[in-house]
Amino acid sequence: MTKEEIAKIYELKEKGYGYKKIASALNAPLSTVKSIIIRHRNSNETCCLYCGAKISNKPKTKRKKFCSEACKRKYMASHPECMGEDKRTIKTCLNCGKEFASYASKGRKFCSHGCYIAYRYRKGGGQDG
Repeated sequence: MTKEEIAKIYELKEKGYGYKKIASALNAPLSTVKSIIIRHRNSNETCCLYCGAKISNKPKTKRKKFCSEACKRKYMASHPECMGEDKRTIKTCLNCGKEFASYASKGRKFCSHGCYIAYRYRKGGGQDG
């Protein structure tokens, strides 16, 4: 491909076109368009999936998806479909009776820390000792 065609690919990509639309607009193979965009992208910069902040990555390392652990937790909470079905179990909270999805621990019993505290320290509740 010529430099003008490559420049046109990037121009269309900046406008928000996808690979298929760019390929059909330039009458070029889809795989060529994909490889050009992937090969020439700036791999040292990504954007946080949750807040959109720019993230600078070290060369030759895995690209970061989130700027902080807080953004990662918020994103995962708002996008449960990102977690695999095999990692998620549905449980019932011992305090409030609400159903919740447990990802981290198979031994989890409460939907939140607040429910744990309420269950643990309520009068007549919890275990002695």
